[in-house]
Amino acid sequence: MATAIPEAPAQSTQSKQSLVYLGPVGAGLGFTMSGLGVIECDDGAAVLANVRKLKEQREVSTIFIDEGLAAEVVDDIQKLNNEAVPVIVLLPNPAHPLNLTQQMMATLVVQAVGSDILNN
Repeated sequence: MATAIPEAPAQSTQSKQSLVYLGPVGAGLGFTMSGLGVIECDDGAAVLANVRKLKEQREVSTIFIDEGLAAEVVDDIQKLNNEAVPVIVLLPNPAHPLNLTQQMMATLVVQAVGSDILNN
């Protein structure tokens, strides 16, 4: 069961960049303390549903996702990440590293600069 998506912060006259973390239940405390919005998810389906909703709202610039939760829907996330905003960044899960973060970052770098500067 996914936690409800937090309401977007009130917009000022200046552009604000919103950051959101999607992760397992109980893993978002540090992100919350850092000022990021946190959405707790139980599984990949909940992650995917929340990412789609956040993209539709168009008020978030960056979505960070725990790679352990993203693993089962990584292909769908990569397709959604083809749009420039919001960028979707996988974060390694120290308890269960899957190496998906490095692969996703390499793809993002190629999209941004046209070359795989991380591995060459």
